Amino acid sequence: MGIDIRTFASNEPGETVAVVDGDLDAATGRAIRNRLVKLMAGEPTRFALDLSKTRLLDSGGLAAMIGLLRAVRDVGGDVRVIAANESVRRVFEVTALSRVFKYHPIRPHVVSAA
Repeated sequence: MGIDIRTFASNEPGETVAVVDGDLDAATGRAIRNRLVKLMAGEPTRFALDLSKTRLLDSGGLAAMIGLLRAVRDVGGDVRVIAANESVRRVFEVTALSRVFKYHPIRPHVVSAA
């Protein structure tokens, strides 16, 4: 199954919201990581990953998210997870990544498509 990634500027300064719609596995996770890393252009950036439409999150998807987190933090930015559905939240809790990624239950109001 494919994945759709839409990005929007958030009301939070310097933050981009990325809505992930589909299954988040190794292949799609790499696509997301690569796309968001390209958006950074080496500048400190913050991303909010909206996982409310993510149906499946497996170990490959988690590995890609950790890779994204490392790349973003290496340049002084951060990644948070927002609006994850119940099954995705459970994966974060079981793997203890809920302590690594900040989680917010509500998607911030976005201002424009990026």
